[in-house]
Amino acid sequence: IRYFLLREVPFGMDGDFSHKALIGRINSDLANNLGNLLNRTINMMKRYHDKVVPAPTSQNDDTELKIEFRNTVNNVHKLYDDLAYNKILERIWMLVDITNKYIDKNGPWNLAKSKDGKQRLATVMYNATECLRAISLLIYPFMPQSASKIMVQLGIEVSIEDQGLGSLNTWGGVKPGTIVQPGLQLFPRIEDKE
Repeated sequence: IRYFLLREVPFGMDGDFSHKALIGRINSDLANNLGNLLNRTINMMKRYHDKVVPAPTSQNDDTELKIEFRNTVNNVHKLYDDLAYNKILERIWMLVDITNKYIDKNGPWNLAKSKDGKQRLATVMYNATECLRAISLLIYPFMPQSASKIMVQLGIEVSIEDQGLGSLNTWGGVKPGTIVQPGLQLFPRIEDKE
């Protein structure tokens, strides 16, 4: 509910609330987008890397994804000055969408079929994990329990408070060799019974 209100209603303004809109936002943003991103990343890490976060095989690939990561972090910092919480969440969810598209575009399920592909697969899986770490840190002020659960599934033992937003100043905060911890679905879909 906190996510819905902060996402839907500009801070300090009036807004509309309906049960249907709440369920729609939970299903689209939380279940389909963020929950799906976490679930598929953890499952592919389990399937292709025995639950171990691999070291990226190239530091120079995927500059577009890294630029989006940097732009998201920078924009979120600026939007806090305006108390534009709905825009902050909108910008974070752009990174969620971009990371999902990144996985779709690279197709880890195809990369796993060849030796060269497996080299690329390690980088793709690392980058998806690093984006999830960033997303978790960024949503923490809005959804502290969900953010912490993401970190647990990513196998990151350093608390969000100890990592801090300063850890997003550089790419690569996830340590290769970290063991992911598959867990329950973070945001189950809600069936609207109306």
